Amino acid sequence: MERRQFLSSALLLAGPAKAAAPGKAADSRAIFVGNTAPYSHRGADGAPAGVAYEMVSEIARDLPFTLDPVLAPLVRAFRELASQGPALIIPPARLPSREHLLRWVVPLIPVRLMLFARSGSGHDIASIESARALEIGILNAPGLEETYRSAGFQRIKHLASTEVAIRMLMHERLPAVLTADCSVYAALKEAGIARSRIREGAVLADVTLWLAASRNYPDAELRLWQAAAEKRRPELAKILARHV
Repeated sequence: MERRQFLSSALLLAGPAKAAAPGKAADSRAIFVGNTAPYSHRGADGAPAGVAYEMVSEIARDLPFTLDPVLAPLVRAFRELASQGPALIIPPARLPSREHLLRWVVPLIPVRLMLFARSGSGHDIASIESARALEIGILNAPGLEETYRSAGFQRIKHLASTEVAIRMLMHERLPAVLTADCSVYAALKEAGIARSRIREGAVLADVTLWLAASRNYPDAELRLWQAAAEKRRPELAKILARHV
């Protein structure tokens, strides 16, 4: 499916959101913003940025509360979310191994989980089967290892970020990494490395990055988010189109 058409079919959500009462001060809701460029990250001014954060901020225009963002690596964001009161998180991929960890609020961005190797390395990443013999770098986040081991990968090395993954590949310290395509392209651009230095391999899965929430997030507010996302669908499609 084309990414620009994604929201047209993915955001099939509930009815209208409630407006805040006139003159009533808005409450705030904690949202953990994973440091996962280009989806969500710290901008040049220190404030949250990225396509996922833009989309969530657009949805929140119609909600009777404000967002209180907490920037953190995604693995820390998962850990802190579990110990908080009701809170939100962006942008985890919805994977079978994560289904029980979160409440899935609004689908945001389609991505591909795929293999990457350094150009000219000779490592066979043309298929999932051939890559199973290699040591594979994955990002250190809940649910990822379980997902990748279920695909038959046994030699797994946890990495702190996509930037670290790129450095490991460039210095031949890892034969391959398995992660989201746009994350790799953004890390290459940030590091000033040409895409031609990286070789694409097999695709493990097409997945979606979501606005998600802690398991104790209230049903009523979840429905407000979903209704507001439906109302803002044209604006969300424009934001997504600017970044893909």
